Amino acid sequence: ITISRLLLDGPNSPLYKALIDTNIGNSYAPSTGYNPYNREADFVIGLSGIKEDDAPKVEKIITEVLEKSVNEGFSKERIESILHQYELSQKSVTTNFGMQLASMNLVSRWLHGGDPVDLLRVNEMIERFRKDLESGPFLQEKIRHYLLDNPHKFTLLMTCL
Repeated sequence: ITISRLLLDGPNSPLYKALIDTNIGNSYAPSTGYNPYNREADFVIGLSGIKEDDAPKVEKIITEVLEKSVNEGFSKERIESILHQYELSQKSVTTNFGMQLASMNLVSRWLHGGDPVDLLRVNEMIERFRKDLESGPFLQEKIRHYLLDNPHKFTLLMTCL
């Protein structure tokens, strides 16, 4: 989730700057981002309002941004900001807190063979994540492995008739 937010969220994110600010697309498609709720998680970078001829250009830009993110990494301040936002979102108790836990996170994890209680250990997850960050280019290795070197990717172009 952190990598998705680092790459996509907000006008200062690298993919936003490369795809939205340059007017290649109008906005992100609704399915854009990391989705951990299926047996196989997926990461989608979708754009609305692109020209059909621009699809290869979009793929090239995405690859370039991912390569640049691997080579340069992310600022510590941005990572900490996103971690803080995540921590608050997980610990914030709202009127639908129980339903939210049951409907998306816990049930999905449980149905796909995971331990749903792991998701409640927010402090432990964040502490482990920080240790992984300290041990080296953790996020860059994940981007390389799961996004750049992953052979399971495709381009889907939807057009109106």
